[in-house]
Amino acid sequence: MIKKNKFPLLIMLILLLFLCSCSSETQHKSNKKWSAEKITSPELKVQVDYLNRKIHAVYPINSDSAIIYSRQLIALYIAEKMPYNEYEEYLKLSELYNSRKHDDASALNCYAEALKIMLENNGTDIDHPYFFIDMGNMLYNNKLYSEAVENYEKSIKISSIQKDSFAISVGLNNIALCHKEQSSFDSALYFFREALRYRTYMQPQLKAQSYMYIASVFASKQEFDSMLFYKNYALKNYQLQVSSNSALTSKTILRDVKINDANLMANYYDHQKQYGKAILQFEQLMILSEEANEWNLYAKAAYNLSELYSVTGQHDMVLKYTTITYNISANNKYFDYCVKSAKLLSQTFAYKGDKAKESYYLKQTILYADSLEVVNNSTSNNSNKLLLINTHIKQSVKQYKDEASKANFLIANFKILIAVLLFIILCIVLFYRVLNMKQKKNHLHQLNEISSQFEKSSTKIYNNNPDLNLSIENNLNYLMDTEKVFVRKSLSLTELSELMKTNTSYLSNYFNKKLNTNFNDYLNAIRIKYACELFEEDKLQKKSLEQIADEVGFSSKRTFYSAFKKFTGLTPASFRNNIR
Repeated sequence: MIKKNKFPLLIMLILLLFLCSCSSETQHKSNKKWSAEKITSPELKVQVDYLNRKIHAVYPINSDSAIIYSRQLIALYIAEKMPYNEYEEYLKLSELYNSRKHDDASALNCYAEALKIMLENNGTDIDHPYFFIDMGNMLYNNKLYSEAVENYEKSIKISSIQKDSFAISVGLNNIALCHKEQSSFDSALYFFREALRYRTYMQPQLKAQSYMYIASVFASKQEFDSMLFYKNYALKNYQLQVSSNSALTSKTILRDVKINDANLMANYYDHQKQYGKAILQFEQLMILSEEANEWNLYAKAAYNLSELYSVTGQHDMVLKYTTITYNISANNKYFDYCVKSAKLLSQTFAYKGDKAKESYYLKQTILYADSLEVVNNSTSNNSNKLLLINTHIKQSVKQYKDEASKANFLIANFKILIAVLLFIILCIVLFYRVLNMKQKKNHLHQLNEISSQFEKSSTKIYNNNPDLNLSIENNLNYLMDTEKVFVRKSLSLTELSELMKTNTSYLSNYFNKKLNTNFNDYLNAIRIKYACELFEEDKLQKKSLEQIADEVGFSSKRTFYSAFKKFTGLTPASFRNNIR
């Protein structure tokens, strides 16, 4: 039989369970987890393995064939109803279009398809900052800076919620680059410095990159003292990274720092009319660009050398570097430098009196000028395609969020209705309970007196019994140090007192009087200490922060972050990054 004093609690429990079941059913689709589908069929596994091998084999030499095989793999996943594998293959295909074909419109189209799959299967994955960073990069490459900034701002908003400092710094850096390309140098400096602020406790190579970006802005403003100041800071951090021998060292970032350094100094010496030093820096830039396969920068450096030698009257060297520029540009279809170098070659041969070659390169100038106009028109069309795809993606995201908001609105109204009904029922029950309150008041008073006397007696026993104090301490140390019971997520004061075969009041008094703390703070301190030890052991960062939190006994990532910050003054990610 149900006791009367349990009746209100029972009503609340029933209604709350009903409420949770309704809301969880509504939100089930958007919260479900998805992952790569397992291929159980031997025949299907043979087909997938075959296509993957073909893609990897032809990827470096024939991107068109790699795209065909990738499309076949996507069709296979669609036929077998494997949305996650289809989603991942679209992302790989996007990278293929972007890096190998330099076709940003097709790459962004693949992103749109991947987005569609995400929205249909797992809407929560849309909150991934790097998704919007990649889309922004493709728009940036096509000089659609306003649209690129919109995507970077979305990535920063998501990263801020997820407390991903690195992703925030990448978004800020990219926004700064957009402002720099539009000659908004003050805005560019602001965002580069904001990115640098987030990278304060990160690897020196990231700070070197940010310092070099800032130096480049001052170079564009022709404020060379400031440029040299920040460039030197960049090189100091570059040296720190090289000497650290860290496993996290990125050869790409360090290479880019060296390339930017050579480029800045070459243009600086050129501006100062120190042509000898400028020539040395441009030659160094050509070497670094060749190592990095940055042929556009290589062609630009070669052309700058030909102009410098033209200023100094060394026509043989002009001919040498202009020819290099012409050949590299023609092979890679850099039509702007084809036009410039062909024109300069025509002028050089005119100076040398070679009419035939002067005429030939003059015709090439006209030919490549026409090609350049065609490319510019094509680029304009490509930019329009990108704008349409980006608009489609924005509309898809907006539609998904609107539908989610509508569902949440209905759920919220339903909750309000349930809350009102719950309130009415509780008011009725409480009204009848008040009638019997006087009789129970005396009984509660007696119980409180007994409880108080028991508390005083337990405190007195605890204070006057040093053996009891020592026994609790020994048992507690054994359970924490040897048995590591603190990793139990459900560990409570009551459970711990049962394990120690002691009274809950004695144990509580031990924490309060002896250790000057409470049970929860003591338990969290032990867990955080153990987490720090695991971070030290896991220097290669094979374990995620969630795995560490789970291993030391925290039931949620948020609780782990809060406790870690309280006892160490740092976030788990910052603490891990500071470990060398």
